[in-house]
Amino acid sequence: MNPWISAARPRTLPLALSGLLAGNAMALSACIQAGRIARWDIAGLSILTAVALQVLSNFANDLGDTENGADNLGRIGPQRAVQAGLLTREQMRRGVMVMSAISLILGLFLLFHAFGAFNAGFFSFLLLGIAAIFAALLYTWGKRPYGYAGLGDLSVFLFFGPIAVLGSYALHGLPIGHISVWFAAFAIGFCAVAVLNLNNMRDRENDGLAGKRTIPVRMGQRFAFRYHTLLVGNAVGLFIAMLFPLAALRPWLLLVLLPIYWLMKDLKPVLSVKDPVDFDPFLKKTALKTFFIVVLFSIGLMISR
Repeated sequence: MNPWISAARPRTLPLALSGLLAGNAMALSACIQAGRIARWDIAGLSILTAVALQVLSNFANDLGDTENGADNLGRIGPQRAVQAGLLTREQMRRGVMVMSAISLILGLFLLFHAFGAFNAGFFSFLLLGIAAIFAALLYTWGKRPYGYAGLGDLSVFLFFGPIAVLGSYALHGLPIGHISVWFAAFAIGFCAVAVLNLNNMRDRENDGLAGKRTIPVRMGQRFAFRYHTLLVGNAVGLFIAMLFPLAALRPWLLLVLLPIYWLMKDLKPVLSVKDPVDFDPFLKKTALKTFFIVVLFSIGLMISR
C-alpha cells in the first residue's frame, strides 16, 4: 500500500463521517419537509472538509506519537508510517502542512457556500474550524500534546459528536433545538469515545511507558471496562431515543435497530478480552456499526420523504 494512504488510515474515516452524515441527513430532511431548497452542496462540502480534517489528524498523530515515544517496537495495532520508516519525519511534517492548508481552504469554501457573506455566522464557524485544525494537530503532536494528558476523550466526544452533528445541521440555516438532533450528537460522540477507549485499553501498557496518560493508564483496566460499558450503553439509549419519535411517521427508520443491537451485543466479548491484541477487531466493528446506524438512519429519512 502507498505509505501516504497507509498514514491517512482509511479505516478511521467511517467514524469521522458519521456525525456529518447524521447532521446533514436530518437537515436535508427538515428542509424538504419545510418546503425549503435542500442544500446538497453544503452537505458535500462539509463531508469533504471532515475527511481532510481526519486525514490531517491521522498524519499529525503518526508524527506526534513517533516523536513522543508512543509509537515504538512494543506498540500493538496497525503499522504507523513514520515509526516503520515508510515516511521520514520531514516528509510527514510537509504532509501535515499540506493537509492543514487543504482543510482550511475547504472550510472557507464551505462557509462561503453556507453564508454567502462575512457575517457573524461565517466568523463563528471560521473560529470553530480553526479550533478543529488545532485540535487535530495538537492531539499527540508538539511539546505538550493534550492526548498525553488524558484529554483525548473530551476532544473526540466534542468534535465527532456535538460539533459534527449540530454544526453540520446549523450550516443549513436551521435552529439546533430539535431534540433528535441532540440525541444523535451525543450518541455518536459516545460511540467515538468508545472506539478511542478500546484503542487506549489495547495500548495501555505501552502508553504508560511512553508517558501517555490516557484514562486506562490513569484509572486502570477495570475502570476502563466499566467506562466502556457506560459509553456504549448511553449511545444505545440515545440512538433509540433519537429513533422512536421519528419512526412513528417513518417506519423505514426501524432498520436502524439491527446495527444498534449488534453494537450492544459486542459488549460481552469486549469485557471478556484478556490479551490486549484482541481489542483491535472491536475498534473496527464499533466504528463500522456506528457508521451503519447513521447510514440506515439517513436512508430511512430520505425514503420516508
